[in-house]
Amino acid sequence: MQRVLAIYFSQTGQLGCALDSMIGGLDPEQFEVHVESIQPKTAYPFPWSLGEFVGVFPESVLGIAPEIETPSFDPDGDWDLVILAYTVWYLAPSLPIQGFLQSESARVLRDRPVVSLVACRNMWHTASEKMKRELDRLEAQLSDNVVVTDEGPTWATFVSTPRWMFTGKRDRFLRVFPPAGVSESTIEGLSRFGEALSARSDELTKRPVGPLLTGLGAVEIEERFVVPELIALVSFPFWAKLAVLSGPPGSILRAFTLTLFAVYLIFAILILIPVSIILRLLLYPFVAGPLRAYIERLRSPSGTAAPEPDHH
Repeated sequence: MQRVLAIYFSQTGQLGCALDSMIGGLDPEQFEVHVESIQPKTAYPFPWSLGEFVGVFPESVLGIAPEIETPSFDPDGDWDLVILAYTVWYLAPSLPIQGFLQSESARVLRDRPVVSLVACRNMWHTASEKMKRELDRLEAQLSDNVVVTDEGPTWATFVSTPRWMFTGKRDRFLRVFPPAGVSESTIEGLSRFGEALSARSDELTKRPVGPLLTGLGAVEIEERFVVPELIALVSFPFWAKLAVLSGPPGSILRAFTLTLFAVYLIFAILILIPVSIILRLLLYPFVAGPLRAYIERLRSPSGTAAPEPDHH
């Protein structure tokens, strides 16, 4: 019997459902699973208010993580696999997960194979690269990365996702906007990864553990989001540092700075993203090489190839 530790933090419940689906595909005769929900000492609200939502921006970007409650698992225990599930806050892993990664309990990852699971709206690339660096720092072995995103049109998620975050409502809106979040069918499909891990469980005894989910369509790269995200990667640290320098959380000056950032963010979504797409097309011959290399890095270690359809 192999032991699996599944770690996550979910505000809305969506990531918890995604994790349940994945581990639901594990053979119970092969695996004993411990599921751990990370809890920050100071809870984050859901639904968010606008001020609270923007208020976590500086810490998310700069990695100023909160303290977490001590998890119930034994970080020095004998674990054969760790599944680390996280959502994305401002192009970074959510603050509670950052809190876990900076805690003493994170030593559970050392020398152990890790499968990461991401569920978010669409921009996950930078957070994934940050997670890879954190796992390297902790001497963990990232064997696979699984990503699921909201399949709705970008124009629709621009409305449906904030509505979900600020009201808690994710159903179809005004007969025009589809339900927010990752679809139920996509979440149910995550069980195939658990089934694949069961079929390849012998690989977990090897060191290092190579990719276990190759050929299953673990990630899908939306190239149109890559360049806008890289632009945000340049601008976000500036705004985050400016907010921190302007005063402590709750201060008037910091609130003013974050209000300016919120205005910039709306401007960036409405103006800079379309402009970046046009610039990418115009400058493609000059940036094609580095861009391809970056996208290949995002695809690793599991790859994007999906299985061939069964025509029989």
